Amino acid sequence: NRNAVSTTKYWVRKLFLLIDGVQDGILLGGKVWVDETFIKVRKGDVEKRPDGKSMRGLSRNKMCIGCAWDGKNLVCVMEGFGKPSKKHTWESFSSHIKEGSRLIHDGDNSHSILVDGLRLSEEVHTTKETKGLKDKENPMNPINEQHAMLKKFLRSLPGFKREDIQNYLNFFSFIASNPDEDTLEKVKILLKLVFENPKILRYRG
Repeated sequence: NRNAVSTTKYWVRKLFLLIDGVQDGILLGGKVWVDETFIKVRKGDVEKRPDGKSMRGLSRNKMCIGCAWDGKNLVCVMEGFGKPSKKHTWESFSSHIKEGSRLIHDGDNSHSILVDGLRLSEEVHTTKETKGLKDKENPMNPINEQHAMLKKFLRSLPGFKREDIQNYLNFFSFIASNPDEDTLEKVKILLKLVFENPKILRYRG
């Protein structure tokens, strides 16, 4: 549209303020898929090895986004940089998964803390096992689909600030959760938040 860039940024900021904490009340149950996906840091923030070469693998140049999905609701959390840790995995998902649920994951060591701490049963499908499988045959496909849509969403916003990543994840969680819900109903939820939980953000702010 034709409004100033500053106005658009203001609208986005107001949206982020409105949905802050929108994931707090999500509690996943039944079959719960958990996995991580990664996006690169901005080019200007890339760290290199002392010899000037790029870091390989899951280095500090990759932002780790953890996702958990039960077929109805999605939790998306920025877990840090590089390979996920047990500490970050627990902080991200322990309050969002019902005890006794069935965790479906790829066997990453960081997931074990959820299995033990929440007394979950588990179903492990390693990357080696699922590599090359068609989507409909891949038991990890439900979470892979969420990752694919998330990355498509983020690619549509090439200039987004990496420091705002959790705000964008909150918004994506709101969009992706309850997929059978009509879009108009989601708009009504946002409007309800406006009136029931008003917050003020001045333009100069």
